[in-house]
Amino acid sequence: MTMLDYTSPAVTSRRKRLTRSQFEQICLRAARNRTISDQYIRRVLTHLCRWLGIPDHFETLSPTGVAIRENTHAMVIALYQLLEKRCRYDFDVAQVLNACLEEPDES
Repeated sequence: MTMLDYTSPAVTSRRKRLTRSQFEQICLRAARNRTISDQYIRRVLTHLCRWLGIPDHFETLSPTGVAIRENTHAMVIALYQLLEKRCRYDFDVAQVLNACLEEPDES
């Protein structure tokens, strides 16, 4: 099996530019109403898919039941893979995710 090189010029040119400010807005929208971290990551994935204009195929990763920890881990991996495959960015994703989750609720 051949691994795709997501850094090749052909693939990189098709990736959508994502600024830190845009990602912060996605994360802040996902963090509304004091969500717990499991729900937050799931909402970030949903909002990112909407922003990219692609279907959200991650419903099966919702943090429910006994496998909450495994699903949360899978959602974080899915989020990073989606960012790597579909976006061009130059900021620390984890730093933005954590900062936005810690922001006070303004609603």
